[in-house]
Amino acid sequence: MDKKQISQYSLLLIITVGALIKMAWHNINGKDLGVFIIILCIFAAAAAIFYAVRLATGTSSICKKLGLNNKSELAAWKNSCRIRYEGNIYVNDDYTLFMENGAVWRTTDIMEMRDYTRKRRSTGFNYNIDFTHVNGNHAHVVMNDKFMRDRLHAEMEQFLADVKQIYRSR
Repeated sequence: MDKKQISQYSLLLIITVGALIKMAWHNINGKDLGVFIIILCIFAAAAAIFYAVRLATGTSSICKKLGLNNKSELAAWKNSCRIRYEGNIYVNDDYTLFMENGAVWRTTDIMEMRDYTRKRRSTGFNYNIDFTHVNGNHAHVVMNDKFMRDRLHAEMEQFLADVKQIYRSR
């Protein structure tokens, strides 16, 4: 699960528990309310433990797209990638993973790369690489250093040329 899903599930759990307490407050008299709150706390603790275990060993949509079973396999896949940049992009011979938007593309489906620079009000300049998929979708990698962008771009061009040559020769 990514951070967005974690916050959504946490918010859903808080709203559900709050709604149950409100219903109990109106329907149960004072002496039974304490017992109900204790049972509700035990249920919430059990749900939190289940959720923590699920979070640690579960799968995410990225795992499913890559054909992996759990997050530990995803971590091993990320470490095995030939090109990786600060948690933003992971590339191997078969797949390219863009962490900015969670996109997973076949490496051979990357049609072109384009460098661009954007001026931001608070952080100065961002140096980006925009990737174009064969179906027209875009993904980008945001960097704060122009030299790192140029180095990654050159590395990616060479890697993509090698991968496409291997697939053409098959």
